[in-house]
Amino acid sequence: MTDLTLKHCYHTLGLEDGAGIEQVRSAYRRLARAFHPDLNPELGGAVFSKIQAAYDSLLVALGEVVEVEVTYSKPAELPQSNRRTRRRGTPGNRRFETIMEDQYKGVNIRIDA
Repeated sequence: MTDLTLKHCYHTLGLEDGAGIEQVRSAYRRLARAFHPDLNPELGGAVFSKIQAAYDSLLVALGEVVEVEVTYSKPAELPQSNRRTRRRGTPGNRRFETIMEDQYKGVNIRIDA
């Protein structure tokens, strides 16, 4: 990163050249609270994205960020069930009459009204 870009990053955060990491963090927090898109929707996030880019560049330049490579793997596929192994369904998915039919099969129920 050239000195010109570092100067631009310091200027974006409102700091003097060569400011320490604690000054960079406090300036970023102060500006993030003021220009965050959730708090200032009329700016559209353009100012906040510049502040965020300057902060990220300064963290890398000051050696505070160690770049980590993140990889994603596809989860293992579950075996497909066939008709014989498929469950009938939870009671929430079945009709009430069918549930009661299973419970009282062969039983005569008399309701006196």
